[in-house]
Amino acid sequence: MPSFGNPQDADGKKYVGQDLQDLQDHLSRPEAEPNTASASRSGARLSSTSTSSVPIDFPLTERHLSPQVMAVCLVASGKQARNPVNPVNPVYNPKRKLWPLLGAFLILAVLLVVMIAYGSKTELKQYLMNQLTRMENVPPGTTCDTAYVLGSSPPSLLLKFKKVASLYRQGRCKKILIPHRPGITEYNPQLGRNLANDEWSIRQLERLGIPERSIQLVNIKKGFFGTYSEAKTVSSFAVHRGYKSLLLVTALHHTRRTLASFESFLQAHPTKLYIEASSEKAGLHELLLEFLKLQIYKFFLISDKAEAKTTSQTGSTRFTRSFAPAGSRTKYCIRFAERN
Repeated sequence: MPSFGNPQDADGKKYVGQDLQDLQDHLSRPEAEPNTASASRSGARLSSTSTSSVPIDFPLTERHLSPQVMAVCLVASGKQARNPVNPVNPVYNPKRKLWPLLGAFLILAVLLVVMIAYGSKTELKQYLMNQLTRMENVPPGTTCDTAYVLGSSPPSLLLKFKKVASLYRQGRCKKILIPHRPGITEYNPQLGRNLANDEWSIRQLERLGIPERSIQLVNIKKGFFGTYSEAKTVSSFAVHRGYKSLLLVTALHHTRRTLASFESFLQAHPTKLYIEASSEKAGLHELLLEFLKLQIYKFFLISDKAEAKTTSQTGSTRFTRSFAPAGSRTKYCIRFAERN
């Protein structure tokens, strides 16, 4: 009786020739009386090229044959071999990523045109500052309900804290909101430990003359676009509290993107927005990066239905929108640490 397994030679290597030869010899045997008992046990038959079939007196399954022999049997029987290892991949649609790539290409093209048009580094920096800057100063005698300091690195935060402390002492705002920052910062030799980031921020403001009762922490929901996430969270809180005015403090080159983000959530509400800039200076690299972020915000985050209108009296710019922002109905996620 031929063996339909995977025979091995003396070196232990599998070979296929013996399988094919055994199968051919078995099919070429003359027809004999079927073994009823064996046939009833197995029920397996192989179809030969002739009209008759040769009964097999043992169970014949895929595990008895090598893959190559099984392929021959499947082709002879007219069946199609399955390939579970390499299934057919779904059709790839390249149009799915067309618009993001097109937007990125347009942004890079704008940057290239700007750099070519302004070959001088000084002229390029001046052009970028004009594109990135937008001021809404607090008028003299006006007191805002609250001020919010946008988050950044500790050196940048120090400059913003100095600016908001000066505005607080002038009576331009009643309270100061700062973003909650988890983690620790510099080592304090007096306390013998590292300060928490929030603790460090509060201490810096207290040194500048801000009482602790006027400082509140805001838990900003994390997002890929930091400024947009801050605008969404703080705007939701301002609407919930019914604030009529909100003062924003950030770097000068960050003012336009900040105002555009907050206005996208507060346009349908009567909250008046003001913005003041710190004394932070930015190099050409920071300006180019901010310009790129501003274009991304315009393409993907801020509605293209927004149009700027210049006010002749103040020289400021306001945005009008034909839809109610989603932030006006979102559940606000702010945690305040009230201190007495």
